[in-house]
Amino acid sequence: MRFLRQLLSNMKEAFQGIVRNKGMGLLSVISISAVLVLFGVVLLLIVNMSGVINEAAGKADSVVVYLLEGATDEQMQGIIDKAESTGYVEDVTFTSKDQALEEFQEQLNMSGNEYLIEGLDKNPLPSSITLKLSSLDKAETVANQVQGMPGVEKASYLDDLVEKIIQMTEWVQILGIIVVAILLVIAIVLIHNTIKATLSNREEQIHIMKYIGASNGYIRRPLLMEGMIFGVIASIIALVIVYFGYDYIFSAVEERLRVSFGMQLIPAKNILFDLGVIFASIGVGVGLLGSSLSIKRFLNV
Repeated sequence: MRFLRQLLSNMKEAFQGIVRNKGMGLLSVISISAVLVLFGVVLLLIVNMSGVINEAAGKADSVVVYLLEGATDEQMQGIIDKAESTGYVEDVTFTSKDQALEEFQEQLNMSGNEYLIEGLDKNPLPSSITLKLSSLDKAETVANQVQGMPGVEKASYLDDLVEKIIQMTEWVQILGIIVVAILLVIAIVLIHNTIKATLSNREEQIHIMKYIGASNGYIRRPLLMEGMIFGVIASIIALVIVYFGYDYIFSAVEERLRVSFGMQLIPAKNILFDLGVIFASIGVGVGLLGSSLSIKRFLNV
C-alpha cells in the first residue's frame, strides 16, 4: 500500500514537472517522435524489402525440369526419384502442356498482352516437373543431378537470381542492424541532451531536496517517470504519423506495384500492433535511459 502511495505521489510530481517545464518537455517529445518516425520509415522499408526478397526466393527455390516431347511415365518417375535422392526436394508438381499454356495465357491477360498468342496453331510449351527445394542454395546440386537424364530437355533454375537473393538477404539484415543501432544512439543522445537542459532549470530545486535529506531514489523516480511519459506520448504521435502516412502511400501505389512488378506491400493494418509495441518499447526505453544518464550528474552534490 505504501509503495502504491509513493508511486502515485511520484506520478503526480512527474506531471507537475512536465506542466512547469512545458517548453523543454515539448522539445523532448518532438525529439523522440522525430527519431521514432525516421525509425519507422526505415523499419517499413526493410520489412517490405525483406518481403519482396522472400517472395522472390519462394519463386526461385525451385528447379523446373522441362520434358522432351513424348517423355514416358517411367522416365518421369526416374527423374523424380533421382531428384528426391538428393534429400533437398520437398514437393513435386507436374505441369502438362495444356496447363502450361493456360497459365501463360493468364499471365498475358493480367499484363494486357493477350494478343501475343492470338491465332496460335500449336502449343509450343513443353510439359514440366517443378521440384520445390528445402533450401535456396541447393538448386544447382539438384539441377545437375537430373540434367541429361532420359526424357529431360533442360533442367532450369534462376541461378543468377538465386545468388542475388542470397546476397540481398544478407545485406538487408546487416543494413537493418546498422541503421537501427544508429537511430537508437541518436534517440538516446537527443533525449539525454534535452532532459539535461530541462534539469538545468531545476538544478537548484534538486540540490535543495538533497540538502534536506531526500534520497537519490526519491528525487530520481519522478524524473524517470517524466522520461517515460515523454516516451509514451512521443510513441503515440510517431505511430499516428507513420501509420496514416504509410496507409496513404500503400493505397496510392500498391495496386500499381503488384500489377506492374509483381510486388506486394504489407498492408498498414497488418503491422499496426507490432509497430505500436516497438514504438512504445523504444520510446519508454529511450526516455528512461536518457533521463537516467541526465539525472546522474545532478545528484552528485
